[in-house]
Amino acid sequence: MTVTDREQIQDDVDTLCAVASRFEEHSYAALTNPERLGILEKLECVTRKLQTPRHQLINQVGEQSDSTELGGKLSWVLADR
Repeated sequence: MTVTDREQIQDDVDTLCAVASRFEEHSYAALTNPERLGILEKLECVTRKLQTPRHQLINQVGEQSDSTELGGKLSWVLADR
């Protein structure tokens, strides 16, 4: 399913950020090592999945902008964020 609605995309980004913040608040002390390993595996999978939209966004910015609009070369702008 492809979502192109700006509001839905922004809502999804906000939700992702909120959930990521919740993960930072956990101590994980109550978990067993097998549970920790299972969570690590899931987090690694999610991290890999998030690379796809990241690359799509970078490619679209590169295709649809110029250095004047960005205030410099794309690689510099990305590095300075």
